[in-house]
Amino acid sequence: MKITNWKETIVTSFSMLVTGYLNAHTQVRMGTFVGPQTGNLANLGINLARGNHEITIRNILIFLGFILGCAFGTMIERKIKNERVFFFVAWSTLVVPMMIHLIFHQELPMLLSVSILSMVSGMALGFFRKIAHVDMNNLIVTGSMRNISMSGVDTFVHKDKKKLSTFAIIILGVFLFFLGAFLFGLAEQFGDASILVVGTILAFIPYFFAPSLAQESIEELPNNVLSHK
Repeated sequence: MKITNWKETIVTSFSMLVTGYLNAHTQVRMGTFVGPQTGNLANLGINLARGNHEITIRNILIFLGFILGCAFGTMIERKIKNERVFFFVAWSTLVVPMMIHLIFHQELPMLLSVSILSMVSGMALGFFRKIAHVDMNNLIVTGSMRNISMSGVDTFVHKDKKKLSTFAIIILGVFLFFLGAFLFGLAEQFGDASILVVGTILAFIPYFFAPSLAQESIEELPNNVLSHK
């Protein structure tokens, strides 16, 4: 189930802001990213070799949490057919744990926090992925940079002007992730209350678009169901 048209563009944009904000928070306050797994696996190898058992366990939990999140997200996407219900479930799954973490991060055990937040990041990767007509990686900037390079070559070297919009949109996506991290950096200078306020704004704006999301219509029902009406 995908939220379509301009609504998905808005929600995907905010998902990139939120994941940038969340990963900046965990990096600054907990010393680790919970989304990007390339660096996490590299750190896992380093810390395992050095015998840093506590950090090794943290890296393993982040990796496993991310895998479980991707799997759980796929199950939700395939299970829920109603667009509006899918939005509420998917977006709430992303932002509610984040808000709990922002509020109680000093009280929650670190290993519990990184496990939950890495799972959330894994789910977010599959839920909201489209800005305009372009499929996005909403927290994997490495893949997006490759796609920028490919669309840039097509646009400016091979003179394929149709790729220009793709080129610009992917750059926008990368910028939104950066902007989320930047907003955290600004908010952090004013303390935990500012971090919570900015995070709350980013988390709850997409809910204002929920009333306009299309609800499951009779046309979306299987023909065999319609025949019994």
